[in-house]
Amino acid sequence: MRLLEKKLTDEQRKSLYALSRSVKFTDAKSFRRRMGESGRLSIYRYSKWLVWGLDRRNEFKAAFPPELVKHALIGWFLDLPVVTGFLDRCITWVDKRPAGYIITYNINDTHQSIWIDDKEVSVAPGQGLAFSLRHVHEIKPSKARATWASIMLQGPPLDWEDENALFRQNPQLGPDTNQDTITPGS
Repeated sequence: MRLLEKKLTDEQRKSLYALSRSVKFTDAKSFRRRMGESGRLSIYRYSKWLVWGLDRRNEFKAAFPPELVKHALIGWFLDLPVVTGFLDRCITWVDKRPAGYIITYNINDTHQSIWIDDKEVSVAPGQGLAFSLRHVHEIKPSKARATWASIMLQGPPLDWEDENALFRQNPQLGPDTNQDTITPGS
């Protein structure tokens, strides 16, 4: 897990937030609803770039580092309603191969928190967070609305030495060795 060094500018953050308010969200329910460790069904809304037009998709992608977004499997907005919204503690992908990497930005104007391996990570407005789904993760209910802009990668970028060293030491945890390596600037 790492907080990204490069934050969104306030203009980028506001633009992504406005974009999130212009796309159609789907309430997570039934089989599309994430169930966590406690067995409670998480409460959230989402909007994936697959259903947006090309202009909206390109506007979304422009906010992310190009060397990462070009390897993205999917992009989406996640919206958690005030007080009731949450993502239950997810252990589904812990020590599983392969598990995706999430790059997510807090596009609200207030700090938001995500718990990674049971430690609270406070994410400032416009700040990005990257983590592997191999880590236990959750978002607890909050008194503020939480909206996140996210992409998923298949594996860690090559310059994430700590993650790549872990995979060299424990190949059973690492990304499929047949996948393309993600090299910054490639």
